[in-house]
Parts: sequence; structure tokens; C-alpha cells
Amino acid sequence: MNIYQIIKKPIISEKSYMLAEKGKYSFIVDRSASKYQIIEAFKKIYSVDVISINILNLQEKSKTTRTKKGVFKSVRPKYKKAIISIKKDQKIGDFEAKK
Repeated sequence: MNIYQIIKKPIISEKSYMLAEKGKYSFIVDRSASKYQIIEAFKKIYSVDVISINILNLQEKSKTTRTKKGVFKSVRPKYKKAIISIKKDQKIGDFEAKK
């Protein structure tokens, strides 16, 4: 598997920015990737030293909305989230807050 297919996109939210200040970064990764593949991809793409990694497999979630026009169902797809801890003196540019 190509390293650019393993890491799909960063998760940008208030909670992820608070974690970034502590040296932890959140990314959506490929569902079939292992921890070791994700660590190697981060080392090559971002040139950082990974201390630890936590993986979350999030299941699909359905939501029902009732309106005047009827009942609608929406589904959030399954995805895999990785929270990566790196050394304190290193940073990843995607999470730099613009002032």
C-alpha cells in the first residue's frame, strides 16, 4: 500500500487543536492499515518521531430526522481514526492555528 493512501486527511476541530498543543495529532487513516504502517507513513511524510499511536475504529451511525415532508435517514460511514503523539519539540504544519 502506498504511504499517501494510508493517511487520508487530518481531523480539524477545536478538540484536535487542543490536543495539538500537547503534541497529539488526529488523522483519518485507511481502514486496512496497521499501526506499524501508519507510523512508517508519518515518519516519511511529516519527518517526525512518533512516540505512541492510538487507533479508534468508529462504526457507522444512523440518524433519523422527522420534518413536515416526511422521515429521512442519514448514515455516517465507518472510518478509522489515529491519534499520534510526537516529540515535544516537533510540530505538524496542518495544525498550526492562524491568528
